[in-house]
Amino acid sequence: MATRISSRNFDTEVKKIINNIIPGCKNIYIRVGYFYFSGFSLIAQNLKDKNIKILVGIESDQKTTDIVKSDKEIGEEYLRKFSETVDKDEILDKPEERDSYFIFKKKLKDGTLEVRQNKRVDHSKEFIFEYSDKNAKMFNSPGQTMVGSSNLTHSGFISNQETNVLIPDPENFKNTKLDFMDDWENSIPLLNKEKTKIFEKYSSKFPFEQTPSPYLMFVRVLNEYFKDRNDDEIKLPKDITEDYFENYKYQRDAIAKGLDILKDHNGVLIADVVGLGKSIIASAIANNIGLRTIVICPPHLKEQWKDYLYKFKVKGARVYTSGKILDALNEDTPGQKLIIVDEVHKFRNDETKDYLNLYQLCHDSNGKEPNKVVLLSATPFNNKPSDTFSLIKLFQIPTRSTLQTITNLSVYFERISKTYNSLKREQIVNKRSAKQINNDFKKLGEEIRNIISPLIIRRSRIDLENIKAYDNDLKKQKIFFPKVEDPILLTYDLDNIEDIYKKTLKIIAPGNEDSNYKCARYKPLAYIKPECLNEVLDAGGYNDDEKKNKLPQQQQNIHDFIKRMMVRRFESSTHSFSITLDRVIRSNERMIEYYESKGVVPVYPRNQLPDLEELYGSEDDTQVDDFDIEKESKLEKFKNKGLWFIQKDQLKKNYIEDIKNDLNILKSVQKDWEILKNKNFKDPKTDAFKKIISKQLKREPKRKIIIFTEFSDTANYLYKKISKDFNAYIYTSKDSSKKKIK
Repeated sequence: MATRISSRNFDTEVKKIINNIIPGCKNIYIRVGYFYFSGFSLIAQNLKDKNIKILVGIESDQKTTDIVKSDKEIGEEYLRKFSETVDKDEILDKPEERDSYFIFKKKLKDGTLEVRQNKRVDHSKEFIFEYSDKNAKMFNSPGQTMVGSSNLTHSGFISNQETNVLIPDPENFKNTKLDFMDDWENSIPLLNKEKTKIFEKYSSKFPFEQTPSPYLMFVRVLNEYFKDRNDDEIKLPKDITEDYFENYKYQRDAIAKGLDILKDHNGVLIADVVGLGKSIIASAIANNIGLRTIVICPPHLKEQWKDYLYKFKVKGARVYTSGKILDALNEDTPGQKLIIVDEVHKFRNDETKDYLNLYQLCHDSNGKEPNKVVLLSATPFNNKPSDTFSLIKLFQIPTRSTLQTITNLSVYFERISKTYNSLKREQIVNKRSAKQINNDFKKLGEEIRNIISPLIIRRSRIDLENIKAYDNDLKKQKIFFPKVEDPILLTYDLDNIEDIYKKTLKIIAPGNEDSNYKCARYKPLAYIKPECLNEVLDAGGYNDDEKKNKLPQQQQNIHDFIKRMMVRRFESSTHSFSITLDRVIRSNERMIEYYESKGVVPVYPRNQLPDLEELYGSEDDTQVDDFDIEKESKLEKFKNKGLWFIQKDQLKKNYIEDIKNDLNILKSVQKDWEILKNKNFKDPKTDAFKKIISKQLKREPKRKIIIFTEFSDTANYLYKKISKDFNAYIYTSKDSSKKKIK
């Protein structure tokens, strides 16, 4: 009996059905009107040990002709164009696509793949699956066929509305195969084993297959590191700002080098240690370049950047906070521009909406010339290799790297990431000593820095001390690097809060399976009824497989984010945690109210949390999204940015039940911590910390002590606690005390 296959239903998706059939076959014969490489890549992994013949009936489009040319001969001119197309279109940038390409090439070389052109126009779509001997015996049939509307293309397999029929009838199989072979014998060879050499001649020029000769690599390195630099025409800070800033050697060198890197690579990462004036360097670069400038920075640095750009006479510059990148995109005008991104390490994750917006801002000049990008960060290399790659991609096209030493950054970082992940696994299982593994991590980090060093300006503390001119400049500014002592461990007794401390941590800690706190309010997509799933996901923009496959992880990310945030606040201070706890409770209460009064649940695009600065004007992630029933205007603002709604009847009943249970748990914790509202409450951590300060000042009375904390409300709390006993001064992004330190 024939089986109908429709692309409307994921369970009967053409790609999925074909990939289920192929493993049990030995030969596959395909007759289609169009053959695009995108179609081959969707089934390539299952074709490794199969014989496949592809008969095309109509001229293929440009991208598939990357592989096939519908002509009596595959001409060298066409394959030359193929090479150019791959280079220009960044085709095969993804690892899975490259794997498919290499499978294609190997099968072509060993003769298990052939492509021919029918001599007559042929619109037929037939997939003929010839079973292996074992399966033929098992099913008592030589194979089966699939006929319908699907071409061997990505659209034919996934995105288009297609209808096909699987026919298991043995007689139908035999007749269909005979017809195919008759046309095959009279067709025009396009690609086969004999044409491999011609194919390889041009495929060797693809970015992902290039391997420069040792001599060429040597020459490129010499050119990169020793080419002459002419900075006579460079305008320096003192001249630009009319003596407001001085011309320091270490800044002058960075400006000159930055301009040089921008000329060669369209982007530069300035990663100097703290205190060298990265903002000054970037502002001077902006003045020298003279392009329309856009600055992306954290909220608390916005006014500072406006001041820099004014002093450096960067006309027409605009400053946007890190949560307003979409506004920068929407307000942007065509033409080449300079993008400066401060604290760029916050954009390491290339799957966030903010990164995608920033990527578009950096790459979309809408003109002939690419944008210039200046990235600023003192800590660009703290995490995974992929994080560093994300930053470099903001101004580099991975498959067409401008680096002299490497052509394809995607291939390089793919290899590096595999090595990194392998080391992480070794670290978990303890197969080698921690020292050995750490040394390998160190070597890996050094390799990355060496490869991308032409794109980076980074002067360490050692550089500054060893270069005499730099050291003299620092002394003029009275900048000294203190000797870093080993940290002092602060221990203290929890006293009367030990029980509630442990109870609280057990509830909020991520990964604790014993906790009944589910954070249900932040993962409504996990509660969607199965029959409503596609409808809901389509409404939220999850309209392809890739997005749908990422959904479970995104759900978990939201859950983990909330719990990590609560733990961070808890570790910072019990005061900060108490504030966060109140806000999370209010957020749950309002979601219940919204659910019951409006009959819907608001969800942000791609299930992302909203930008906190945008919602609250805060630099701290101390608050979580909080829908106010009475403030429809606020919701309307987010609707324009992709806010969408899940209907009440699309959710399982346990969604609201779990939220209410979470609320009860949080209120129980809140009740436990009511002790904090007691004026006589003694915070054991703060008390122990004050003793440390007293001891230090008794030993060194004239020594200044700087206290860093992640959250401004912790800083405010500490200031109130210690200002009674010590001469204290507070500075946060929001406020500073009027009292100055003597």
